Amino acid sequence: MRNHFPDEDFDLWILFNEVKFLLFSPRDMEESSLIKKERDEKNHKLVKVYITETGERIFEELSHSQVVSDVFKVLDSSDREQLRSLLEKIRKQIISSILTKRERSKQSDVSTPSLTA
Repeated sequence: MRNHFPDEDFDLWILFNEVKFLLFSPRDMEESSLIKKERDEKNHKLVKVYITETGERIFEELSHSQVVSDVFKVLDSSDREQLRSLLEKIRKQIISSILTKRERSKQSDVSTPSLTA
């Protein structure tokens, strides 16, 4: 493992994000008219992402192309199963963490009645 950072978890997180960025860069996808982003009218912190017709066409072409196979050909079936299992664990943990954070946020948003004499 390459350790660029003193924390192995952080180093792994950086590697994961580098790979993710290579596969999926929203800015590049938007600039290529593959997706369209819009701010939610009610919640301006929320950004909705839509796939465009061009994006749908490209996705369809890629799903039938050799590109995906070429990316994963370095992994044998055991490696692929292990990767799938690990990514599913990470996904579940991310979802759990997000839900926990939202619950804590909701709890802190509830105002506590003041005790005044």
